[in-house]
Amino acid sequence: MKLPAVFTAFTMLLGHPLGARDLHVFDSVNGADSGDTRAMGWDKLIRPLGEGSFDNAKLLRLLDDVGFKGPVVLQCYNLKQPAAAHLAISMAGWHRLAGGD
Repeated sequence: MKLPAVFTAFTMLLGHPLGARDLHVFDSVNGADSGDTRAMGWDKLIRPLGEGSFDNAKLLRLLDDVGFKGPVVLQCYNLKQPAAAHLAISMAGWHRLAGGD
């Protein structure tokens, strides 16, 4: 089976008292545009959740299909909106993805 590219962040807690062997896996989501990502700026690649043409619902279904049980975090790098406005837009997007409205 050929799966689409899925970008998942992996963080090793090198300074953690339990040592570097502890690997924490989580998924990072945000709004984004699909297309030639190498030609796009950050304003198209990282947007509030619910904005852009990237199909986050498909990504979340794929994670569910493979049994992913880790946390999902909101990517906020280089956003221009005030934090409260970005969070409100992204939470509305999350509720739409989760079928909450």
